[in-house]
Amino acid sequence: MTDQTGWAQSQLLGRELSRAELDDSGLYMTIHVGGPLGGDVMLEADVAERQVSVTARWTAADAHREARVTGMPMTDAEELAAQWADELSAGQEPHPTNGR
Repeated sequence: MTDQTGWAQSQLLGRELSRAELDDSGLYMTIHVGGPLGGDVMLEADVAERQVSVTARWTAADAHREARVTGMPMTDAEELAAQWADELSAGQEPHPTNGR
């Protein structure tokens, strides 16, 4: 088992993630977004690699859309997730190049 000390400190949650939150799928947070586009922004941890992936899913013009960035440090991924949630709520489509 990988040592989690210090690595899994979530700034958005204000605490270190529990072992249960990091087990199974690795999905540890979903931000549900309202507004013109609405949708979800999800954070998924890869414990072995100590990396986080960010995925945003929304609907625009009756088409399902998705943006995804993988392999980010936790702090950067959480900043990007918050940015994408803000963009979706403002009616802007997030893109993998938005942010880092």
